[in-house]
Amino acid sequence: MVAQYDPHSKKAKLVTIMRDSYVNIPGESPHYNKINSAYSQGGPELLRKTIKKNFGIDVNHFITIDFKGFVKVIDMIAPEGIEVNVTKKMIEDMNLNVEPGAQKLHGKDLLSYVRFRHDKLSDFGRVQRQQEVLSLLKDTFKEQLGSVNGILELPEIGEEIIRDIDTDMDFKTFLSLGKVVLFDQVKGIESMRVPVPNSYSNREYPHAGQVLQLDLDENKEAIQNFFEKNPKPVTKEKSE
Repeated sequence: MVAQYDPHSKKAKLVTIMRDSYVNIPGESPHYNKINSAYSQGGPELLRKTIKKNFGIDVNHFITIDFKGFVKVIDMIAPEGIEVNVTKKMIEDMNLNVEPGAQKLHGKDLLSYVRFRHDKLSDFGRVQRQQEVLSLLKDTFKEQLGSVNGILELPEIGEEIIRDIDTDMDFKTFLSLGKVVLFDQVKGIESMRVPVPNSYSNREYPHAGQVLQLDLDENKEAIQNFFEKNPKPVTKEKSE
């Protein structure tokens, strides 16, 4: 996922690049492979270079989280759970003790929800659920911490969260992102998926298996048109 926040328009945007997208990976042999192999081969830095090479997007910072960390962060930020709509198929697949419909799921079950892909939408449905949960988590985070007590607890919560993630941001920068959610009143999260509709085909290669063969020019243009091309920098306050 690639996210952008413009503090002046107060808009947040999120692009999910499907993990089976067949792209040009710098320095890897073969040069074309699934985009998720960039991370497995060279970590965040190679993934950053791959995104820039294929889509012309320069990623400034990264945050990664594993399954265990996801569960801990969800239960910390949303101790009462996140309400999502679960289907009978999901309940059977995830072995949930709930009825179909709107249900509040906690960390472990919510992890299963965002990973579920055993329906007709497959990975495309999973992407939708991941974006849905991020948006709901943002709203819950704001509600939980949007009080005087919540503001005082923010540094402590930030310290807890940063222990469960990997990032190239220092704590001060990371904490400022939390304050953006609380004080800048983010006006929702706009999201899109890559590949965009009608811009890919299903292919299979011996070295990569089944992939999404992208029209790279069309998807590159779509991403660049979606993101703010020249977001204004945040104005720093001068100290007296």
